[in-house]
Amino acid sequence: MVSDVHSDIPPHDGRAGPGLIAAFSFGWKALALRGVVSIILGIIALAYPFSALFALTLIFAVYALVDGIFSAISAFRRMGHGRHWGAMLLRGLLGIAVGIIFIVTPIAMTITYALLTVFLIAGWAIIAGGLEIIAAIRLRKEIEGEWLLALSGLLSLLLGLFVLYLALANPHVSVAMLGWGIGFYALVTGVTLLILAMRLRLRVQSFKA
Repeated sequence: MVSDVHSDIPPHDGRAGPGLIAAFSFGWKALALRGVVSIILGIIALAYPFSALFALTLIFAVYALVDGIFSAISAFRRMGHGRHWGAMLLRGLLGIAVGIIFIVTPIAMTITYALLTVFLIAGWAIIAGGLEIIAAIRLRKEIEGEWLLALSGLLSLLLGLFVLYLALANPHVSVAMLGWGIGFYALVTGVTLLILAMRLRLRVQSFKA
């Protein structure tokens, strides 16, 4: 819900001017915040046996919306510098759209709505994961730790395939199982983002030294 992601990480061109330091400072703080949010949502998802579809829908909607907003902000920050921002913006808009759809759509406890929820989750995770992997490949020469971005994308991709498999193999699969899968993904993604944020923080400190 995890998320992207992560154009919060500015490219390193070997210069440590005030603008670069400020960009890195924003980057690690944004990643750390996203990591904390992801971990909190992961804990909530694992702690509660989702007996109602509404609980799963609400938690996923909040995660997708917050993750999408951060991704969109990061893309706009990069846009003026002519760097890779298209995939990040697309991922952000996708997350915002899916989050809003889940929030404003009436929560009707029907099989049709349940299946729509499952496929929306799977589609969001697969597309977002693919875009994160693409972003990691494009940024591999600009930043260190791009493998963490690729790992986050891979986890998102696996989540989408897992949810899709459950929906196709057993349409009546319990919401709790889906919730546990999303919770595990959110926890691992959150930890990954925090590790990446700490690496960026160390780089900022080395620039200021």
